[in-house]
This record gives sequence, structure tokens and C-alpha cells, in this order.
Amino acid sequence: MDMEETKRCRDCEQEKPITDFYKSDKGQCKDCKLRYNRERDKKMREARKRKGKLGEIGRTNEHKYDELIYKKCSGCEQEKVLEAFGTTKKRQIC
Repeated sequence: MDMEETKRCRDCEQEKPITDFYKSDKGQCKDCKLRYNRERDKKMREARKRKGKLGEIGRTNEHKYDELIYKKCSGCEQEKVLEAFGTTKKRQIC
């Protein structure tokens, strides 16, 4: 009788046939690897949605006063209306 080789999955801790694992796995069976990928993708989609909802207010050095968004200028250290800054990430000098 020919015994099939088995391996224990590190996530579900079940003993499964070696064919239920990817060749380049890190100890996860195919089912656990797929579940992990789906969960990771879902978290990434949710993070992108949150980032899109934050828009311009998501920056760390902005404040909201009377519906206008202000940002601190790195050149003169004064707070200015966000529209006074460019759209690139280059350093603004007054």
C-alpha cells in the first residue's frame, strides 16, 4: 500500500496531502493562502476607500476653519489657505 505524503498547515493546523500546498509556500495550505489573500485584498480596498473619503483634509498639518483649509508654510512658518500651495510635493518657499 502506497502512503501519500502529508504536511501540516501552519494556519489551520490540519494534516493535508502535499498536493494541497503550493510549491513555494511558507507552510500554508492552498485554502489558507487563498483566504489570507482575500482578507488582505479586502483590507487594502477599504483603506483606499477611506483615503478617498479623506481627500485634502487627510493631510497631517491642515486645520479646518470656517470651511477653509489651512496649511503651514515651510518657508515662512505662517498658515495659509491650501489653494496658495501648488499640487506637487516640492517644497514651497515664500
